[in-house]
Amino acid sequence: MNSTQKPNVSGMVERTCFDKSAALRKKVHDTIPGGAHTYAKGDDQYPERSPGFIERGKGCHIWDVDGNEFIEYGMGLRAVTLGHAYPSVIEAAYRQMQLGNNFNRPAPIELECAQMLQSLVSSAEMVKFAKDGSTVLTAALKLARAYTGRDLVAICSNSPFFSYNDWFIGTTAMDGGVSRVEVELTVKFNYNDIDSLQKLFEQYPNRIAMVLLEPARTEEPRTASCRRSSTWPTAMAPWSRWTRPSAASASTRAAPRRCMASRPTCRASARRWPTASRCRHSPASVK
Repeated sequence: MNSTQKPNVSGMVERTCFDKSAALRKKVHDTIPGGAHTYAKGDDQYPERSPGFIERGKGCHIWDVDGNEFIEYGMGLRAVTLGHAYPSVIEAAYRQMQLGNNFNRPAPIELECAQMLQSLVSSAEMVKFAKDGSTVLTAALKLARAYTGRDLVAICSNSPFFSYNDWFIGTTAMDGGVSRVEVELTVKFNYNDIDSLQKLFEQYPNRIAMVLLEPARTEEPRTASCRRSSTWPTAMAPWSRWTRPSAASASTRAAPRRCMASRPTCRASARRWPTASRCRHSPASVK
């Protein structure tokens, strides 16, 4: 039975064929390190019995080299919002390619795109496009270090991936070739445990440049994380207002405790958050 035939026996479980994918898998691992040019597409990120090579897609549907059809919930690692082969996107890309691309100098469309993004995101003071999330997060970390004069980054230990760059990948099992000096500048806290984050600021006063976490994955933020305290360290001030910390600032100066649940992922570390903020679980929450 091939991959396009349906079983005709009542109650029989249909088995999907991956013969062509299996044949390509050895070849690709002999040619491309890890079997893919993108970390998140590698074989080690998926079950063994899963489509290995995708041939085409339309909308939310994809077909692998064996002819199996799937609904791609991930949609191009979350980047293909409108669906594969979306007609108006193809037409716009084709028109632009007819004009040439990747010039030595900027094209007007780069400014138009940046301004359009600013019109959609009111807090976007400036726009810088990059290849992927790893590049953006590493740039955010460099910006935070340059702005604050601090060297540490605090990351949520419950998140499986932030970047393929040394500051994160060196904290995982895939740490080959990574300098331990770089890894020692990354410290971890636990999701839904704001006390574990506060302890890091107490342990490393005036050293944490950036706090990085995803707002929610499989576990929702707990309201208990939003309780307030008058002892939140001043080191958290850059999280709400980016004023350069002075050398004489005390780490125990009183400031309102911030709600972990009310902040999106700190990927744009230099965003200027409002000074007075409320937990999003409150009806009067700042959006």
